Amino acid sequence: MEWRFAWREIRNNRRFSAFFIFNLVLGLFGFLSLGIFKASIQQSLLDRSKLILTADLAIESRRPLTLAEERVIQDVLGRSVEQTRLWLLYSMVSTAHASRLAHVAAIEDAYPFYGQIELNPAGNMTHARKKDVVQTRAAWVSADMALGMRLKPGDPLTIGRATFQVSNTVTADAGNGWRAFDLAPRVYIGMNQLAATQLLQRGSVITYHRLFRLGTGQDAERLARTLNHRLSDPGIEVQTARDASESVGRLQGFLNDYLGLAALVSLFLSGLGAAFLFHSFLSQRLKDIAILMSVGMRPAAARRIYLWQLAFLGAIAACLSAGLAIALLPVTIKTLSWFIAYPVHAVFDAPIFSVALWVGVVGSILICLPFITNLRGLKVQTLFQETAASAASMSGRAACISALPAGLFYWGLAVWQAHSWRVGSLFIGIFIASGIILAAGGWLSLRILERRTSRLSLIPRLAVRNLARARFGSLAVFMAMGLGTLLLNLIPQVEKSLSTEIAQPKVSQVPSLFLFDIQPEQADALSRYMTAQGMALERLTPLIRARLTRVNDRPFEKMESPGRTREPERNARFRNRGFNLTYRAGLTEAESIVRGRPFQAQTQDPAEISVEVEFAKRLGLKLGDVMEFDIEGMPVRGQIVSLRKVQWASFQPNFFVQFQPGVLEDAPKTFLASIRRLDPTEKARLENGIARHFPNVSMIDVSELVGKILALFTQMSWALRAMALLALSAGFIVLFSIANHQAGQRRRETQLLKVLGASFSQIQYMLDWEFGGVAIIAALGGTAVSFIVSYALSVALFERVWVFSWQTPLIVIVTVPCIAIATIHLATTRVLKTKPLALLQSE
Repeated sequence: MEWRFAWREIRNNRRFSAFFIFNLVLGLFGFLSLGIFKASIQQSLLDRSKLILTADLAIESRRPLTLAEERVIQDVLGRSVEQTRLWLLYSMVSTAHASRLAHVAAIEDAYPFYGQIELNPAGNMTHARKKDVVQTRAAWVSADMALGMRLKPGDPLTIGRATFQVSNTVTADAGNGWRAFDLAPRVYIGMNQLAATQLLQRGSVITYHRLFRLGTGQDAERLARTLNHRLSDPGIEVQTARDASESVGRLQGFLNDYLGLAALVSLFLSGLGAAFLFHSFLSQRLKDIAILMSVGMRPAAARRIYLWQLAFLGAIAACLSAGLAIALLPVTIKTLSWFIAYPVHAVFDAPIFSVALWVGVVGSILICLPFITNLRGLKVQTLFQETAASAASMSGRAACISALPAGLFYWGLAVWQAHSWRVGSLFIGIFIASGIILAAGGWLSLRILERRTSRLSLIPRLAVRNLARARFGSLAVFMAMGLGTLLLNLIPQVEKSLSTEIAQPKVSQVPSLFLFDIQPEQADALSRYMTAQGMALERLTPLIRARLTRVNDRPFEKMESPGRTREPERNARFRNRGFNLTYRAGLTEAESIVRGRPFQAQTQDPAEISVEVEFAKRLGLKLGDVMEFDIEGMPVRGQIVSLRKVQWASFQPNFFVQFQPGVLEDAPKTFLASIRRLDPTEKARLENGIARHFPNVSMIDVSELVGKILALFTQMSWALRAMALLALSAGFIVLFSIANHQAGQRRRETQLLKVLGASFSQIQYMLDWEFGGVAIIAALGGTAVSFIVSYALSVALFERVWVFSWQTPLIVIVTVPCIAIATIHLATTRVLKTKPLALLQSE
């Protein structure tokens, strides 16, 4: 029976119902659209997961597998399983006129098991076709490398100390084509041709892949779990096709998570407008509630009627949002996937619709719960008084307690959307703090205006009085505009700060070239060559590859990723990796000790080591812990005496683990180095010279790498700005709804003003003062808080990297009030143009 009363309330109050649904639809639309987009990406990658991995199962390591590990693989997979190898390493490649870094892929005839490499002119190269690169000194080069180096079939290409002949251009790649970011374009050569390049030297950075095609009935996921358990070295990674798809989608997943948090702002603002509308509606229905209670309805039953009503309205809003999201899904995918390197096809994910329905229904109830809960203390005789609305007010403490479920619900959504307890909680903390600051600022501004009304003319004075009378609605508009402005300003502010630090870090000048794979016997010769060129080889730093075997005499073993949040996944990836060590006496300008002490001059046993502070947190390390490493069969122990903070954006040779001098000098190693800023002509000349005299030494063009990173940041920021605009649009919807609602509520006042001679323009001017003033103050307040929040984020997450950016805030401060005033006109014109006689008759 109660649900019948609730449905009748919806039908009899269509104006309120329409605006309530209208407010929720926009917030739920953003939430749903991102959910569907994320599901589409995941499904698209999953459908093509074998093409991404090019196999059913893969084993990756940074060193050749031992005989014992080979036996484990044969024991688990069987001797008859099909397998092939793929070795990846970076190297300089050159022609007579140019050189550049390439990602060299050494393959065998069976590669790839799934998918194909599209070549020009040879056509599609599949698993079954014989490959000329395996049999001869041929090379396949990517299309962008062929364009940049002006290569065509038949041209010679030097890789290491061997010369190859370009036979084909790679126009599409089965595995590599899914990855959006790589340091260098790929070049394919045959596995049996790799020795001639002389790139396989001790300490060279090579990634060894063993690829498997399983037989019918073999379960890749189960076999991978068994191999991960038995191959206990954290530096060996066993991947299935599903793992590969998740790895490719990880960057996009992070972006989607942060877009989802921005969508939650829209959802909150929509809920804020809906809560205001419901509060006003409930205040008008108090006498109806009194009548129901006077004829015997229990107070609890009366409250359940409005709970049913909210559930119906939330469900309707969720369904309409779903329909809108589906209708606009092609546009959403086209807008958000323009920088993704792989195709995305629309997928209608049923679970996300269930979540949206749940959010619509439960969210609507929880955000309005304080007003329904407050009905518990009302008495029938009080409800029949003229002051019924004031009788419905509640204490601040009661309001906070009844609003707690909505806060917990919203926090849970943030954690779920971010896939991170830390990020979700940080987002909610910042959001609540920003909301409190904005609400306090709005309340204070209103109080100041109230005290100074005597100095204002009639129209502004009436506007201030109306704001004071409808304090809840005024603060709702202020927070909606302020939070939307905050988000819109925050994203470019953070982007500007990070981009500036990456391009021009405070601690050092970004080098032009970063060199690696320098052999020990080449270090002095390379330094002399640089001196002869009038330049210096800077930061020559040893790199020793090692395995961490024990911590405090306890075995350090591979870790499975527990849970579904980002932190355990990231910690597991961080733990399950190889380690690079170095040694030096002091710190670079990009490093600083945050805990502990510098190295002593005398060598200790165990040796003294310094560990990067975030690395220590993720591995659970602390001062005094003893770490034991295996360096090509030789155990080396070190005790942590300091924790360092490293400025990674310096693009200098920096390491997580650093030994004191006197311990690792005789270990097998290679060297890293950097070269100061050069103009393009000098850089091209130097690259060609080093590639000719030291062909195994690889170079990264740091300026090109920085450009790629900045381009990626820019692309991601545009997607986040689009979501910020959606949040601000939700704020304008709140403004429209509240302005329209209050214009309707003031019909009597409006008619009296018109009877007394007020013109349409004067009344409109009053509303412009009322809501436009709130929008101006909110835009200024939201901009100011965005500076505070961006600085707080720079302290908490980005090493105090903060740069003031004024362009976007200035545009927002000017634009938001203008759009707000236009929204007010749209919301109120119909009511204000009604003639006084019609208004009197309607009363």
